[in-house]
Amino acid sequence: MTLSAAVYQRTTGPTYPKKIDITFADQQYKIKLLRSHSSTKPALIKINISNDDIAGKIYYKRYPSNDDFTEFDLVRVGENLEASLQNQSAPAS
Repeated sequence: MTLSAAVYQRTTGPTYPKKIDITFADQQYKIKLLRSHSSTKPALIKINISNDDIAGKIYYKRYPSNDDFTEFDLVRVGENLEASLQNQSAPAS
């Protein structure tokens, strides 16, 4: 039972990437999105979508906070859509 709980937490906890599958124009894409990042470097968001007709935006905010969402475009780099999220200070208590 303990092992099952540990595996469940390691794959579904709020700090682990969110894995999703999307289908667009009859093509399926597997995407892994960061939900947290702890580093002195910016968080790199990289989504492998080779179709040049597909673009994307990032909407994010600190959690927990009452901040408004920040929005910006993903940039095409080869077969990827990429963005770099700058480090965030902790929300005020």
